[in-house]
Amino acid sequence: MSVGASTPWVGCTADSGHADLTAPHWPARRRRPAKGIWFLGKKVAKRKAKKRARNYGDAARAAWLGVTICGPMAAEALGLLEQPKRPSRFPAFLAGTVAGAGAMFLAGRNRTA
Repeated sequence: MSVGASTPWVGCTADSGHADLTAPHWPARRRRPAKGIWFLGKKVAKRKAKKRARNYGDAARAAWLGVTICGPMAAEALGLLEQPKRPSRFPAFLAGTVAGAGAMFLAGRNRTA
């Protein structure tokens, strides 16, 4: 029995000093169970990754909710927002004065003809 023929790995010889594990040669009796375990492991890994992503999504959603609710209040408390300007009341006052003066003028006219 030669050394290279009985090993399942191509390129692994006794005189090389190291095993070349880059090109595996799997016999059929090992390939089927390994394939099944591979697909089962992929499903389990996907399920765990989805659960982890869902947990991160829930945490991000909670953080965003806290920012949108408490953010404006905190910014106002810290003085990061400018106080809103009061609307100018002078134009409305002037318009009311002119309307009142006009009404008094028209009401006080003498209508004798």
